[in-house]
Amino acid sequence: MRLFEVILIAILLVAAVAQLTKSVAHWSRPLAVFGVLVATWHVIHEGTHWQMFPVLAGLILLVAWQLIPASRRASRYPAMRSPVAITVALLSITTFGLLLIVPMFTLPKPTGTYPVGTRIIYLKDSSRMDDRAEKPGTSRELVVQLWYPADASNNHLAAYQTTSETILATSYRSVLWTNSREDAPVAAQGGPFPYCCLTMPGQVDARRILSLQRTLPAMGM
Repeated sequence: MRLFEVILIAILLVAAVAQLTKSVAHWSRPLAVFGVLVATWHVIHEGTHWQMFPVLAGLILLVAWQLIPASRRASRYPAMRSPVAITVALLSITTFGLLLIVPMFTLPKPTGTYPVGTRIIYLKDSSRMDDRAEKPGTSRELVVQLWYPADASNNHLAAYQTTSETILATSYRSVLWTNSREDAPVAAQGGPFPYCCLTMPGQVDARRILSLQRTLPAMGM
């Protein structure tokens, strides 16, 4: 679990308990505001995913409840206070459980001295036909991903997988960030660098050797 995911779950659980406890029920509103700020940071900087949907739904429910004036909540919906709090808590616990079952794992940092850059290149050879393509007459296409020693960069971290490479169950991997920077400038010092070509047979996923793909460039290859 990532930092702001844990913080958001904790905030909603505390807010739910506060709402169930009359003496500290007034803390629910500032906790809801704090939760919105944390959720915004999480979505923008960490990237959200389906495991977080329950806790985000719980946050929306909590905010909607807090937007109702306290006098109206007390006069018209007094019986809803506990069910709302319990629902928020259950949704938060659901997300916690999902993150334990399908965790947002972290990748080890490369051990070399160089930052790592990556770039995806799409190649198409119109003079050759792809014999294995489903549609006859399809030109030969090839996708190559490069990893290389880079200079320090503020470019966005590369995702573990692109959205198009995932299905619903694995879509969280599109917001699982690696330690390489997209289109970072090639290292200006230390070159020329040796070249290493890694290919995987058949339908084997190249991410099985992902740590090697990032460690070698960090070491100057």
